Amino acid sequence: KAKLFTTLGKLDDALKAYCHGLVHDPNNSNGVAERTEVQTLQKRFQMTQKLLVDDDDHKKKKNARQALLQIEAVLKSCSQWNDALLLKMDCFIRLGRINEAYALSTKLMRLEQGQGVSDPNQLLFLRAQCLFHQGALDDSMKHLRQILSGDPDNTKAFKLVKLIRQLKKVKEDADTAYKARKYDNAVDLYTNAINVCPPDNVAFRAKLFFNRAATQNALRN
Repeated sequence: KAKLFTTLGKLDDALKAYCHGLVHDPNNSNGVAERTEVQTLQKRFQMTQKLLVDDDDHKKKKNARQALLQIEAVLKSCSQWNDALLLKMDCFIRLGRINEAYALSTKLMRLEQGQGVSDPNQLLFLRAQCLFHQGALDDSMKHLRQILSGDPDNTKAFKLVKLIRQLKKVKEDADTAYKARKYDNAVDLYTNAINVCPPDNVAFRAKLFFNRAATQNALRN
């Protein structure tokens, strides 16, 4: 029973089960070792959470790499712990491994009701981040609106909504200027869009740089 709890990530329940068993057999070396392992898993999970809370941009990727090592160690023993998978997804996003993060989000969202994560809004937010990085701004906005409909004070979701709206507006203005052959204006607008887009959104920034280069080429011709 304790091992089943561990697999599911119910570590408190696993500890209780081990402690209950050790009351009757305190010299059971296997039981003592497995209880210690569960305590280590708890520490690793907490360390992962702590590393991902740090907002220092200079340490972001370093912390994410360390967090990923910790949470992967946890998942070796807690393979069906969905909250641990959610932290792994967060690590992937911070490391720019967007496709892997998106695949994890799809897996978690397909789980039957009652078998999902403890914080559904965090899952929606991370999936929205994946879609944003993939350039699917409208799909990203759908998830963010879903979060805000139930939690209007969600600061992270509101901040990303504001950023996406600003980015969409500048890019649409740039596209309109390009189609109207107002190339000077379009170059400036694409540059503004690049400045608005976060540096870690590599894919969308690449699209903006391509559009600006195409506009500069049209301007020369």
